[in-house]
Amino acid sequence: MVGSQVLARLLARQIPVVVLVRNTTEKSRGKAVFASERIDRLLRKFEACWGRNLIRPAVITGDINQPNLGMSRDTLDWRRCHCRPWRLCYRRLNLNL
Repeated sequence: MVGSQVLARLLARQIPVVVLVRNTTEKSRGKAVFASERIDRLLRKFEACWGRNLIRPAVITGDINQPNLGMSRDTLDWRRCHCRPWRLCYRRLNLNL
């Protein structure tokens, strides 16, 4: 997906990134998968393909469908102090080529 490519390329250039990710449940196993685990799995695929290690982003758990993006008050305060600019890149693209 486009978002994962952008994330991996930013991290490969040593650019610090904060990502907002939902916790989910794996449908096949009914097991909870934490946001940081999902990002780590994704980045390991790029690392294996590119043959290099990537820096890790700061992972914030949230939900874009909730007020304040589903972030706790502490997380909102942390974000205000540490994140500039705040960009939202959350749309999944459907490219019917």
